Amino acid sequence: MCPIILGLVGTAVSVAGAIQQGNAAKAQADAQAAAQRRQAVIETQTGEYQAQRKNEEGQQIIGQQMAAVGGSGFTNDGSPTDVYKSTASSNRLDQDAIRWNATNQSNNLTYQAQLSNIQGKNAQTGSYLSAAGNLFGGLGQIGKMWDPKRTALGNVFGMNS
Repeated sequence: MCPIILGLVGTAVSVAGAIQQGNAAKAQADAQAAAQRRQAVIETQTGEYQAQRKNEEGQQIIGQQMAAVGGSGFTNDGSPTDVYKSTASSNRLDQDAIRWNATNQSNNLTYQAQLSNIQGKNAQTGSYLSAAGNLFGGLGQIGKMWDPKRTALGNVFGMNS
């Protein structure tokens, strides 16, 4: 087979391979980003669930405190009320901390998803540049092999004399 045709085929395969590699890298990065976004939603939902459970736990503790006070013959005035308020306040702080941590985790995952998308786009852009380099490099090699005096095109332009 003619070396020029082989060079053209090789160049085309090299260009297509570079583009496919970039497209595959972008698809992988996009899938990773989608997984990170799903995980971000899960983190938020998990944090909300844990905060709700903490609220229920706090309500149970306050109920136990009230029962203990009532069973001892004391009234709920004064110190017992202060204890209930302190327990409720501490419980709210715990719930807020749980939500804050979940929000931070979710935000970090969302940011990582954005980075994954950027990496995918960069890989795809890099593959286009690589494909262009392969194309021009291959054409340059073919140009070195081409001898217009030995081709039909050379006959048309009178180069085979």
